[in-house]
Amino acid sequence: METHSLPKIHNQLIALQNALDVSGVGYWQIDSEDRIECDAHSKALLGIHPTDSLRDLTEFLMQIEESQHGSFLDALDRARTSNQPVELNLLLEKPLKGRNAGFKLSARACQLPGEPNTYLCGLLQPLPESAVEVEKRFQSALAEARGANVELANFASIASHDMREPLRMITSYLRLLQERSPAALDDRARRYIKYACDGADRMRTLIEDLLSYARLEKSDKDFEPLALDDIMANAIDNLRTNIRDTHAEVTVAIDHAPIVIGDSVRLTRLFQNLIANAIKFNRPQKTPQVRITFNDGEHVQAPQKWIISIEDKGIGIHPDHHEMLFNLFRRLNTHDEFDGSGIGLAVCKKIAQQHGGLIWFESNYGHGSTFYVALNKADAQSLA
Repeated sequence: METHSLPKIHNQLIALQNALDVSGVGYWQIDSEDRIECDAHSKALLGIHPTDSLRDLTEFLMQIEESQHGSFLDALDRARTSNQPVELNLLLEKPLKGRNAGFKLSARACQLPGEPNTYLCGLLQPLPESAVEVEKRFQSALAEARGANVELANFASIASHDMREPLRMITSYLRLLQERSPAALDDRARRYIKYACDGADRMRTLIEDLLSYARLEKSDKDFEPLALDDIMANAIDNLRTNIRDTHAEVTVAIDHAPIVIGDSVRLTRLFQNLIANAIKFNRPQKTPQVRITFNDGEHVQAPQKWIISIEDKGIGIHPDHHEMLFNLFRRLNTHDEFDGSGIGLAVCKKIAQQHGGLIWFESNYGHGSTFYVALNKADAQSLA
């Protein structure tokens, strides 16, 4: 660096500090060992005396409401792994009288030249009183929604148990009647019993699928870096019997290892559902063909995401059905044509949304469909 440029840089730093002083915005950073540094403005927003210091992330957490600890740590993880800036409104655990009760935190991953480790840096900005009240109402509503979700899951579990037991008894006695008293039944009676048993079996499947949908966890506490080719391999392996019985041709075209942050069980289920549908909704007497590809989201103005496509050569989706495709319990075909409860794609949509992703499709009716899933990228180095 030329010596005469140093005064210019010094003046720019002074100007930047003056701007921060005027705005009341504070600067902070966290290194790879969770040690924190912050300036006087950040300390003031946190209610800390200027001569005191924050030694690590634990002490920072003690300054904010306990209910927001999880969302704060999740935001830091997203900033580290996605290389994208994150923002979050936080409320102070014990705000000082006459001072701001909350602040807006921004963070992104940074790296100094020649330094091997990445650190997080960002700003703290005071929240206006109106924004604090909005955040408090939001946190209160969020807590109520979480409680309602727990109650809904408990209700679904109890209700499904209470409904499955009568169904089991109905089908058991009907089949017992078929086996023990065949001579007392004519062809019509046997046909009616078969209809009743088939209907009870479909109802039991519907109840189990509803329970499974209600129990889909929204928490991202189990999220971790995942190789999508491993997820796809697990999904295909789970379908190996179906693939063998239908002689389906499933190909995966991949020349890299896309990495996402997510839950392995839920993502496996998402792609297992999509691949199973691609195999099932096929013309009779024709071998199902499924092609799975990965693409960088940069091609669709989403550079922070991987795009996974599942393409089939099946029956396609009628245009009249496009808008309702992801609705819960929405069946587009009769049971005589294809089995199922109509919940699979609703599950896929819910899982994609839980991962901050998207799901959509394109279809040429009578010639096949392609389903797309967009998931957030993660740093491949985080798998090491």
